[in-house]
Amino acid sequence: MKTTKTDSLISQAALFGKSAFLATVAVAASVTSAGAITIDFDQDSNGNALDAGTVIDIDDSNKQHLKVNPWSGVQIEKVGGNGKGVTLFNSSCNPFKIENSTSNKNDYSSYDPLNSGISDGCNRKIGGSTFGDEDLATGGNLNTVARNNILIVQENNKTNNQGLFRAPDDQGDGGKIKFTFDRDVALGNIEFLDFDKTDANKINLIAKDADNTIIADYTFSRQTREVIDNITGNVFNNAVNETNIDEAFTGDKLTGNPYVEYFLANQSVVPHEFENSVWDFYFGQELGQIRSLEVQFNGISGAISELSYEEMYSDFLSEPKVRVPEPGSIAALAFIGGGMFLSRRRQSH
Repeated sequence: MKTTKTDSLISQAALFGKSAFLATVAVAASVTSAGAITIDFDQDSNGNALDAGTVIDIDDSNKQHLKVNPWSGVQIEKVGGNGKGVTLFNSSCNPFKIENSTSNKNDYSSYDPLNSGISDGCNRKIGGSTFGDEDLATGGNLNTVARNNILIVQENNKTNNQGLFRAPDDQGDGGKIKFTFDRDVALGNIEFLDFDKTDANKINLIAKDADNTIIADYTFSRQTREVIDNITGNVFNNAVNETNIDEAFTGDKLTGNPYVEYFLANQSVVPHEFENSVWDFYFGQELGQIRSLEVQFNGISGAISELSYEEMYSDFLSEPKVRVPEPGSIAALAFIGGGMFLSRRRQSH
């Protein structure tokens, strides 16, 4: 079961990245917020449903980026050479079934949609080739909540006459997706699918400010249970942990440090232990005034199922940035709001 609730990130004073004095005086007087924003890739900013295969970013024949912008306030693009663009993959799919084929994915022969309405196969056969990825399936007796659209680096540039990628398929050897925000934001969490057992430091999360200065560069490892900030050299121990239920973040574990929780899909259905797993990276209380986030899949496939953040409005953003505030600033700002950040878009099905 997974629930959804949205509170203010800015009620977490440490997210401002300011000194104690500035946080106490200027933030209380000058920062406002419209509440946390969660992009779940199912709808655009106007509430219109988005189809799987929607072209978010594509390289045309001249290798020039063609972009659409379904979500106001943020631009999403592929950076670097791997992949042909960025698109949406429908993860509410049957991992056993291959569309346009009489064959099946026998590794998932025990999959059952459990009357969820999931019918489309995760893979599709086109012209003798099979495209897609059963590792990205959610829902049914995988025991994960169906997440519908997720964001992937697209492996091929085949489009149909509706302007969609006709065979959404994640890039097998990785790639980089960049989120660029119109204004400074405080980062909440980012959720990944299909982060496999060879996971050690295979995803980089690079956060930059408006001056394009790297504020944080995180990697994490299940094997060592560490989250590492490659900019400061800080190592956060015991920060990667398994959870036994695919549920919303409750806020009671929110600390000043980043951490990761992962949920394993039904082991009697998946062919390997970490297939179809769900991973949540929480940025803790220290990352505010962020203007871009780069997500680098280093030699691995993967997908992003949600990103939560909050836009920051302030008249003192030209002040020097301090990544981790003094403890006193948190206490001094307690009156602003006691609610902890809690943002997840998924309801139980």
